Formats: sequence, C-alpha cells, structure tokens
Amino acid sequence: MPQLTSRQLTLVWSSDADRRSKPHRHRARRQGGFVAGSLLLLCASLLRAQVVVVELRVAPHPTADEALQLPSSVRTVCVGQELVLEIWVRNLGTAPPGIAGGTVHIGYSGDVVAAISIDSGSVFDLLTTGWIDSSNALVLNVGGATFDEGVATPPTWALLSRVFFTAVSEGDAMFEAGAGMFPFALSGGRPPLSDAEISYGLGPVVRVSVIRVFGDGDCDDDVDLEDYLRVETCLAGPGSSPEACALFDSDGDGDVDLVDIADVQTSFSGEVP
Repeated sequence: MPQLTSRQLTLVWSSDADRRSKPHRHRARRQGGFVAGSLLLLCASLLRAQVVVVELRVAPHPTADEALQLPSSVRTVCVGQELVLEIWVRNLGTAPPGIAGGTVHIGYSGDVVAAISIDSGSVFDLLTTGWIDSSNALVLNVGGATFDEGVATPPTWALLSRVFFTAVSEGDAMFEAGAGMFPFALSGGRPPLSDAEISYGLGPVVRVSVIRVFGDGDCDDDVDLEDYLRVETCLAGPGSSPEACALFDSDGDGDVDLVDIADVQTSFSGEVP
C-alpha cells in the first residue's frame, strides 16, 4: 500500500495566546511504518484546544448517515465481498462550534481490494468532492461541507464520507488517512485548522484480513442455499466468470462450470468443510 505523508498531531495549541509562545507536543509512535497515537497522551493543559480527529472504520454495510456514535470495524471479509470504508470525524475541543467540513486522502492495499465508488452521505453534503486513483491505490480529497452547526461536537461523531471497495484477493487490506487538499474548518467563522490541530487516527492503521473459503459466497461461515443460488449466477461458461465468482472455482481454471457446481453440492451441508 502506498504510504501517505500523514502529518500527525505533533503540535497542539491550548489557546490563541499559546500559539505565540510554546507548543504542547504530542508524540506519535510508529507501528509497522504507520503512525499511531493515543488520547491518553493528551495532557490536561490541552483541554481548550480545538482538535479534529479522523477515524476509519470498515463495515460490511453502510452505517446510517445520522448515526452519532463511532461504529465497530470488521476484521475479516471474503474474496468477492463488498466492504465499506467509512470516514468519521469529531472535534475534541471543549464547547466547540462543530465541524464545518474538510477532506482527506485515503491510501489502501490495491493488490487486495479495489475501490469502486464514493458516497458522501447526507451530513457533509455541500461542496462534496473525491475521486479514485486506482493506479496509485489512492482515494483523493474525500469529503464535503455543511452549514449545520454543532456537527461532531463531543461526545458525538459524524460521518464525513464513505468509500465502497471489493475484496479481490487474499491478504491483509490496510487503509490509511492523511491530509486532503482542503483542510478541516470549524463552523462559526473560524479559519481552517492547521495541520497541528488534526489527528488522523488514534489507533493503528485499519487492517482487514481478506480470506478465501470455497463455496461460502456470502462469507457467513457456511455453505447453504444462499451460496448455491449465488453459484448459479456464476455458471456462465469458460473464462467468463466475474471476480466475485472466484470462490466457486474449485479447480482454479478461471471459470465456474459443472465440475465446480458438483464440488459446491458436495460442500452443501450447512457448514464450511
């Protein structure tokens, strides 16, 4: 996966006056080439700071646009399965006016997952932007803006945008957020935040394992009627099966034919063999 130049939360100012004196430093630690940090490292003197936090979550289905809590992230998906990378934001400052908008870049493992489309959602639905650069495994300038005040103020989160992917091969898919072209700004007329006031992830970069289990087309840990109905749509002749049908290609010859159908029937017992 291409590594973004993510300018992490290295400087945080506790007030405008501190901006002209000394910075408070928040050290980030490196894990496997990716930056990770922790809220525990923010000291009490930073309580008046305005800090926008960006978190990534991977889900099998989109979370509701109006959700206010950070959802959990899945750890495993199957080859051929669609997954949703959601970008969540929150302002950590005390009594903040809310987030007016901003953008991020997303780097991903292009050999394991393929970016399909971008959905801006209904929260930051003004001046929406974002495009997919598949050749470099990047999704650039994903985000938008809102006129609503109080969006993503503590303790709530807000969905900035989401990107749909398809798992195309086995391996570890990693996703990383970095600074976009248009910096985050707070509502109420405040100018855009500095790089020092934005944290891209409070934990390790999001990692999802993509596995391949023969016959389990919906990745629910069994081979059942739903999988059998899926394999019927893949019975399209030699060399013509889509990537999502690879789970039913038992002999690895690039298509789903009668030989593969027979193997699926053998596995049809309600449990993955």
